[in-house]
Amino acid sequence: MQIILAKSFLAGLVSGADEALVRYAVHLHQAGHLHSVVVLYPPARSNPHYQRLLEAGVRVRWVTDVSVGHMMLACMRSVAIALGVLTKLP
Repeated sequence: MQIILAKSFLAGLVSGADEALVRYAVHLHQAGHLHSVVVLYPPARSNPHYQRLLEAGVRVRWVTDVSVGHMMLACMRSVAIALGVLTKLP
């Protein structure tokens, strides 16, 4: 049986859902049932859950490389910083 586990993203150390996914994925992979783990966005290379999946030989794939929402928030943050700097100028 080929199984795909899916999640929106790997949140990191604070996520019990990530821990459960990693444990399920590793056990299913060792039993020969898991095809891959699919996430919406690529995990950070330093993410410990991502590292554990890779070390166990579990294939991790993602749907898109860029989050439009994240890009919009980054732009809004840059504008807010620029406005903050401009308002403090004499």
